[in-house]
Amino acid sequence: MIRILILLTLITVLPLNAQMCPCEFGKDKGAKTLRNELGINAFNLHEELINFYSEKVKYVPTAFAGFTFKRHFNNFSLRAAYTYSQHDYSFKLDNPMNFNQNDGSGYNHDVRIGIEKTFNVSELQYFAGVDAVLNSGKYSGITEGFGDFLPYYKLPYNFTTTYYGLSPFVGIKYRFSKLLSASMETGLQMVGYSTNQSNLYQSEKGIALMVQPIRSLGINFHF
Repeated sequence: MIRILILLTLITVLPLNAQMCPCEFGKDKGAKTLRNELGINAFNLHEELINFYSEKVKYVPTAFAGFTFKRHFNNFSLRAAYTYSQHDYSFKLDNPMNFNQNDGSGYNHDVRIGIEKTFNVSELQYFAGVDAVLNSGKYSGITEGFGDFLPYYKLPYNFTTTYYGLSPFVGIKYRFSKLLSASMETGLQMVGYSTNQSNLYQSEKGIALMVQPIRSLGINFHF
């Protein structure tokens, strides 16, 4: 999966000479070319960055999460996107020597700027590309537990996260008409991250690779 996404991203960015503009639609050569596209993200599903040392991966669903704007040129498209997600969570570490449970809520602001390539101009279109991504989030809740050298505790916490990097993606689009289409994308997050945490958790820096099974699923307006 990772190799396929990286390969398609390279194919997208490098060969920008072929004429394959997604603004073309239908056989009416005299019709006005629609080079702008506004997409409403009705649903996405992404892997959570913070897992509180749990071995389980958590995927977060979000409805009506944001929007994407694309400007189509003859050989490629430029795009900008914003996504907002908010969710409740519960992570639990349970063994005879150390118990910890974190219940809380978090939200993220996600901004992207990127480039994509469309490979055909029929009603059913395939595309791939890569975004530069900047994400900021905030988490708060209650942590509860005990350990070898710790008595039982139950305390509030809060911290912020920031990550930035690249997000290769592939997608499919169906053009219902000249003005309307539906699309779905899937992708990866290859990012460096940092956390600014409360006294209960140490601040961290690192690199993460996260999966976005549904980067966006929504409807697009062409104008």
